[in-house]
Amino acid sequence: MIAILRAVQKNANCSLEELAFTDITITEEIGRMIEELKSSRPGLKICHGGLGGVSKAKPREDPMIVLKRYIEERNLRLVDFFNQVDKDKSLSVSPAEFRTGLKKTNVP
Repeated sequence: MIAILRAVQKNANCSLEELAFTDITITEEIGRMIEELKSSRPGLKICHGGLGGVSKAKPREDPMIVLKRYIEERNLRLVDFFNQVDKDKSLSVSPAEFRTGLKKTNVP
């Protein structure tokens, strides 16, 4: 967002009329940048998601831990799980078979 605001600010020939950052919350510093930009370009409309700063996304759980817990909760052996997803009984599981197997067995 900062890079876009700076680029618009530096480019006097920029013909943008609106910048929509509606899903992004901003810090007070970025709010000041926006106000400065709006004052130098009165026709420019800038929307944002309000003040709030940066929020960190919830860390994603390690997929191997999720799979391990799924197998343990169902009292499966790893070989049993792979036998379930090895639909063509080739004794190997392709990436496509693995993805399909995860979906069909409802592994979270």
